[in-house]
Amino acid sequence: MTQEERESRTRESLPVEVVLVRHGEPDWDRAFETRSDPGLTLLGERQADLVAAHLKRQPVVAVYCSPLVRAKETAAAIAAAQELDPQIIHGLEEIRVPVLESVSQSEVDAYFAAAARRPLIDRWKGYPGGESFRDFHARVTSAIQSILA
Repeated sequence: MTQEERESRTRESLPVEVVLVRHGEPDWDRAFETRSDPGLTLLGERQADLVAAHLKRQPVVAVYCSPLVRAKETAAAIAAAQELDPQIIHGLEEIRVPVLESVSQSEVDAYFAAAARRPLIDRWKGYPGGESFRDFHARVTSAIQSILA
């Protein structure tokens, strides 16, 4: 058996643990003012730092994130603690709701509160004006499959 074959066999027999982390609190009000993708609030930055400190106790071999600013900022804190560079995967972006682009925090809160009051069967269609859950699921599943491959 060659060295390459041994390494391949070892990789196949090792368990893989995937840790999912949602981004820290986004700054919707700042995004509304600047008409931009929201980054993190001060609390969101602290949340990212706390997750990074927690994950520092275990070896992490890769950090993946969506292209959203809040996800990249959260991933940067985690990756820095592990001395890694985060890899941006476009398919990992959260469910797309274009009607929420450039709105204030109070508008975001009101939108999601109204959406939560809809009948459960309607929720499978996704958020009003946004991507369907089926399309979201297919996109994220494909992205995760490519990462695991």
